[in-house]
Amino acid sequence: KCKEETGADEKYEETYKNKTIPSSEKGKCLLACMMKLKGSYDQNSKFSPEGAKKYITKVFDERPELVDKVFAIFEECAKIDIEGKDTCEAAYQHITCGQAKLKEQNISFYPDKPQETTQ
Repeated sequence: KCKEETGADEKYEETYKNKTIPSSEKGKCLLACMMKLKGSYDQNSKFSPEGAKKYITKVFDERPELVDKVFAIFEECAKIDIEGKDTCEAAYQHITCGQAKLKEQNISFYPDKPQETTQ
């Protein structure tokens, strides 16, 4: 869905699997679209704590001990200054922040799990 909507060359699943974050303009918009689709952003492309918590709980269903840690990272990254940035750039900065902090804590979003296939 998001790939068609944004015209991005990247596929969301591949970027996640390879732990690469798209940096093209369309790639960044793909991230913003996925954040909305997954519930981490509301319809106005603002961080949604409730939606993020629900999404994280689903992703970490087999590792519930990590839910609060990951949610804290999401919340922390949601506080970065995105004033004047468009939705796509904001999503890129949020995800870049999150990925760096997850890596610091050695938390992988999808360890040894088959990738979700949502586009």
